[in-house]
Amino acid sequence: QQWDFPNGWAPLQHMLVEGLIKSGLEEARSLAEEIAIRWITTNYIVYKKTGVMHEKFDVEHCGEFGGGGEYVPQTGFGWSNG
Repeated sequence: QQWDFPNGWAPLQHMLVEGLIKSGLEEARSLAEEIAIRWITTNYIVYKKTGVMHEKFDVEHCGEFGGGGEYVPQTGFGWSNG
């Protein structure tokens, strides 16, 4: 529940992007770039709207933070701030 789609979090996005790049395939590199751009854009838009970084973000709707799970989503979470 905590990390179910459409929630995304920084460490997973990082692993996806790095893994795709290291595959050496041009299609994978393009997908990695698209994922990275969407992730950074979402973080930026949410920060501009709320004034804080969030623990998780909605990877389906650009500019929305994530929700659901075992507890209320946190703001200022270390991996997002990093």
